[in-house]
Amino acid sequence: VDRLERLGYRVMARGAPVDPERIPNDFMREHMPRDGCCGEKELIKLHAWNLTDYHRAVLLDLDTLLLRSLDELIAMDKELVFTPDPQAGGAQE
Repeated sequence: VDRLERLGYRVMARGAPVDPERIPNDFMREHMPRDGCCGEKELIKLHAWNLTDYHRAVLLDLDTLLLRSLDELIAMDKELVFTPDPQAGGAQE
């Protein structure tokens, strides 16, 4: 985090936006805390959709390894850029 901030990026740490105990769907409430690598913490990604004050927002998973500058990604003239997760049945081109 410190390195990104020193490079001029704003890092915003957030907690899970939903308490699993408050999920109305019985199946999801029971299984989400044990699902995947992070359980309900996977929902943290939903915070990215609230960043409407920014022209660009970059969401990185904890297991992301940055090998070069994000400048090219941020400069792209696209509404949405993402990489699909083949294990999650992501879209393919």
